Amino acid sequence: VFAEALSIRDRKADPLGWALDMANAANLDVALADRNVDYARFKAAEDKLVQALVYIDPAVNRIEWAQAKNNLAIALRAQGANGRDVNQVRKALGIYEEILPIFDRKTFPLDWGTTNGNIAVALTNVGALEVNIGEFEKAVGYYRQAFEEVTRARAPMFWSKLQNAYGMTLQIIAAMKSDNAMLEEAAKAFRAALEVRTRDVNAELWAESQQLLASTLSSLASAKSDPALSDEAIAAYKAAREVFTRDAFPADWRSASAGLASALQGKGIL
Repeated sequence: VFAEALSIRDRKADPLGWALDMANAANLDVALADRNVDYARFKAAEDKLVQALVYIDPAVNRIEWAQAKNNLAIALRAQGANGRDVNQVRKALGIYEEILPIFDRKTFPLDWGTTNGNIAVALTNVGALEVNIGEFEKAVGYYRQAFEEVTRARAPMFWSKLQNAYGMTLQIIAAMKSDNAMLEEAAKAFRAALEVRTRDVNAELWAESQQLLASTLSSLASAKSDPALSDEAIAAYKAAREVFTRDAFPADWRSASAGLASALQGKGIL
């Protein structure tokens, strides 16, 4: 539909209309790229949004400009994280920080929460790429702000995605600081994610969260010498391996298998 509109609409005669059609086409690209983990499509969306933003004046069309910038940041962050390009991720981070004041909490509560969540994810990416605990710790604050408005009832899929990312961030900080309280909070976040990330809805995401929960519980079990936590970790690893089979997901299967073996050894089973 948007492609058809772009072919009909004259950019010279109606530059704003053309730009908004271009931005809408890019927004669809971002949604599909995010769903299918398609980095070529993220790049296509980036190119469209850069063109569209030339004609969207933030002084006149403030919200449309912010929405287009938001999707540009999503595309940049995804590509930067995948390509291990911290400058690209930081560029996305700068865009999110630029648009956050536009999505004020009182008028746009969900957009405000979503933008805080996107900032948190970008900071987590920067922390991972720079091995910088300070960035991870900053991310935690943004995740917590995001959850004030991004609730399971309002946006279940994004909420579960953020819970999973929040848990991963806490898990990393906990490993760096030997902090059992953060491990416990990470386990809570993964369990929350699994309330929405069920096997029936998306088996791969369910298995991902199961494996992350398993590794967190395994670390807690070792720290606390708690056999019950070991049993939970073993069960979660086994659940993950039901989806992460050797043929379909060899890398994930190896990771889950190694974690399971370690947990079993900790119990004295292997």
